[in-house]
Amino acid sequence: MHSQKAVLLARQAGSPQAVFGLARFLAAVPTGSQQTAGISTSSTAHAAEAAPAAAAAAAVGPAELPAGFPADLAAATEGPAALYTERVRSGLYRPDALQQVTVSRLQTVYQDLREAYPPPQRRSGLTLVDHVETKQTRSSWFDGISMLLRSQSGLQGSAGPHGQRFHVRGLYMYGGVGCGKTMLMDMLVEAAPREFQVERVHFHDFMLDIHSRLRHVKEEADPLKHVADSVAETIKVLALDELFVTDVADAMILHRLFGRLWDKGLTLVGTSNRAPDALYEGGLQRQLFLPFIHRLKESCYIHNMQSPVDYRRLAHHARGTYFLTPDRTALLHEAFLQAGQASLKHNSSIQGASAGAVGHPSPVTIEVAMGRLLHVSQALGE
Repeated sequence: MHSQKAVLLARQAGSPQAVFGLARFLAAVPTGSQQTAGISTSSTAHAAEAAPAAAAAAAVGPAELPAGFPADLAAATEGPAALYTERVRSGLYRPDALQQVTVSRLQTVYQDLREAYPPPQRRSGLTLVDHVETKQTRSSWFDGISMLLRSQSGLQGSAGPHGQRFHVRGLYMYGGVGCGKTMLMDMLVEAAPREFQVERVHFHDFMLDIHSRLRHVKEEADPLKHVADSVAETIKVLALDELFVTDVADAMILHRLFGRLWDKGLTLVGTSNRAPDALYEGGLQRQLFLPFIHRLKESCYIHNMQSPVDYRRLAHHARGTYFLTPDRTALLHEAFLQAGQASLKHNSSIQGASAGAVGHPSPVTIEVAMGRLLHVSQALGE
């Protein structure tokens, strides 16, 4: 049991709240052990070193949930609410009332998705005749009642004979930096079963992919519609991180792109630092962007996290984040060499060095999105 908690701590070390949880566990460990652990938000290796100490500190058993913890979250057996509750109980996450409200909203979306996309049913063993008879008996009235209930619980549209999907209303979370938006969205992604067909991506990466696809379908009568349909074929839930519009090319196509995706039944769960009405504020031709904001409000619950806490500031780094001393150039080069060699050693131990590996510092040219080239003066590792 304790080793399982240690693994959980190591896996979650990338989030600020995880670092807070590690710090709580390590508070009971002698100072020398804490220094050896080296808590860091950017290194799972440090978390792996800290895990044995964390497991030892947890030997007293799991902590109780704090007073006032929402009963609906504590009772959840699946979804983001169950993950959040377990991590608060273990001490990995710091209890946060505003985050708990967000988790409750995410759990609502999860439950609506579960209703719309239930687990695949195992064959019951009925004969073909019995199966057809049962299907025909239920479809005449049960589907009508089901559609009515769905329309009243955040599920819109219909699942007709042509394969049109129910549209589950999504969630647009916005708030200040470091308040946990991405961490909470990722819990929904982690909890989602395969049938949800979740795609988790950063907004700018998503738009670069869209523009790249558009370049390859110029011969289509409506390239944007073609691209949107191809996206909707493989994705039911789009978890979009850091939605922030600054590019006029993105702004001009977002309304038609997402309008088509929502029409095809896609559910959007997104994070942003800006309220919907502040998106692309002051941008060129913004009047053409406003219909996207209107449709966003229709298709997603809009949730302001309203958190004054920046969890990034609670993190502590063993070796610091910046090199400011007079020997900073040498220190940076040393860290560069160590990281590069560690990358080569790690990858070669797993699968052998790839053809793209760089065994010594040298300039390289990397092909990035949309056919552009990035020239790097010094590269080392995988």
